Amino acid sequence: MFDNALTLLYAFCVSIWATVFLEFWHRRNFELSYEWDLTKLDTDHEPIRPKYKENAHKRRVNPVTLHVEPYVAMTTILPRKLLSLSLEL
Repeated sequence: MFDNALTLLYAFCVSIWATVFLEFWHRRNFELSYEWDLTKLDTDHEPIRPKYKENAHKRRVNPVTLHVEPYVAMTTILPRKLLSLSLEL
């Protein structure tokens, strides 16, 4: 199973090194986010594209976030997707 007597020691050292490396990586990541004032930045938020906003005439409550958001109806999306699919084939 082991081709060398030091294989077990090597595996132990590598696992300790990986754990320490990841902890220092996370620490540096938090330091940079604090220095660059990114602590209050919402990472999941992306701005609404202007073209989407232009076509989104309706508004609805997002079932996940419970915020009111612009919405493009399926009657607008479906013909575009079908046209795109037919041109792709």
